[in-house]
Amino acid sequence: MDNNINNYKNMQLIGEGSFGKVYKLDNNKAIKIFQLEDILKALQDRYYINEVNNKIKKAYKKYIKRILIEIENMKICSYNNIYSVKCYDYFQNEKQIGIIMELCDTNLKEILKNRKECFNAKEIYEILYQLNKTFKTMKENRIVHRDIKLENILIKYDKNNILKFICKLADYGISKSLNEFTKCKTYIGTIKIMAPEILKMEELEEEEEEEEEEERKKKKKKKKKKKKKKKK
Repeated sequence: MDNNINNYKNMQLIGEGSFGKVYKLDNNKAIKIFQLEDILKALQDRYYINEVNNKIKKAYKKYIKRILIEIENMKICSYNNIYSVKCYDYFQNEKQIGIIMELCDTNLKEILKNRKECFNAKEIYEILYQLNKTFKTMKENRIVHRDIKLENILIKYDKNNILKFICKLADYGISKSLNEFTKCKTYIGTIKIMAPEILKMEELEEEEEEEEEEERKKKKKKKKKKKKKKKK
């Protein structure tokens, strides 16, 4: 895999997020590029810090970890599943992280904007059926997307489908992998489409505090194990 972005020719910008930009490639694929320097600068601006101190380094490592989780969850959800945007490969160097992914035609929000009629019952069922395939994969692998919205449901045109297109879930940027010890307690996502119980923020905690608590528990367990070994 080529990890030098300058070797990718005829790149056309098709999307832009907080830190990442998406380009169309010649081979019917897309590439999402994160400029690591831009991430550092944005974190410094967020915390009003001019230098790269321990706080910035910690936040930076956390964001890089989140990008790698996005890649992993994208791969899991698209494995043997055509209803999630496929991740073909990725690269990481000193300046960038790049994700090579499936190129789609548009998103569900644009389809609804340009559509003169509402979807009929059969079409609605087909959309829900397609999305549910990915929801099932996420549930089986204990993955929470946390930002499902019309813009993140990408569209690939397909003449053989009843809709004339296929829905593909995308953007796993704030997704989370759960285990039996973790829960989702973070106020995160797009406010306009959040569930009411999340907007209430009654039982929500900061993710940083949750992770720090988990680290403390792990350290305590390690200390206990060392003490037991010494006694033996």
